[in-house]
Amino acid sequence: MNLYLYHNNEQSGPFPLEAVQEMVRLGTVPETALAWYEGAPEWMPLTTFLPKQEAAATPPRTRMGRPLVPAAKPVDTSSFYERLPGAIAYPFRRNGIILLLTGTVFFWLLGIGQRFVFLFSLVLGVISGGYLFAYMQAIIQSSAQGDDEMPPWPDFADWVQDIIQPFFRFVGILAVCLGPGLLTLLYAGVTEVGGSPAPAGLALGVALLVVGGLYLPMGLLAVSMADGLAGLNPLFVIPSILRVPGQYVVACVVLGAVVALDALIEPLVAKLLPIPLLFSLLQAFLSLYFLTLEMRILGLLYYTNRDDLRWF
Repeated sequence: MNLYLYHNNEQSGPFPLEAVQEMVRLGTVPETALAWYEGAPEWMPLTTFLPKQEAAATPPRTRMGRPLVPAAKPVDTSSFYERLPGAIAYPFRRNGIILLLTGTVFFWLLGIGQRFVFLFSLVLGVISGGYLFAYMQAIIQSSAQGDDEMPPWPDFADWVQDIIQPFFRFVGILAVCLGPGLLTLLYAGVTEVGGSPAPAGLALGVALLVVGGLYLPMGLLAVSMADGLAGLNPLFVIPSILRVPGQYVVACVVLGAVVALDALIEPLVAKLLPIPLLFSLLQAFLSLYFLTLEMRILGLLYYTNRDDLRWF
């Protein structure tokens, strides 16, 4: 669950419920704040969402009777460029390597299952894609709050909320960003096969793919932070890109380099590891690592430019 908070006449969020509980524990958000989640009819007291022991707890006091308020977590003011190199080691901090390994085995097994009966393969593809995208969103959201460690794997309690919605959200992002270019190229290719070359159509298709590729990172970031496809609105995405053009270009270049590196490493790994089982496991691990790295970069882009983006 992601919560919006309202206190001191300011609205902030959305934040994962666990992050809100931690902020209350640290004293950065008071229990008297109001909270709202998407779909709720009205704002509610934040204590509604806190564990009973948290809501009822009173601050410890010194001998003089003064409450001891925990110090707030210091805000990291490092720029996007300063934090960008650290994204490489981000997936290996604390429990990160365990999360990567368990995720590797999980998605590897799902990948094996997809090779069998078509309908079964389709179902496993939706489960794998939806759950993976849900976790990618969690990485973006936690990085956007300044967290330096990977979040735990999301709960798997509600099929619609935890699997189906993230899957179609991811499909929607690809359709909006890359669909026009792919359809134009497909139409131009069919026309050319029919005997009427369409070089203008091919050029237009390539141009649309380039534009869609540049639009995709900010669109993915906006959808993850808004927790809905409404974040793909061009009236929201394009002004956001223009507010941080330099850093966004750097982020796109780095993301493109990561994608290219992932593609180049695959044939190299295939040569070094001729054993299919080891190759597929290592390939799954590297793909998950590079995806984590990409989402971390997007989260850092928001965290270091949140005042300029002015989303919440």
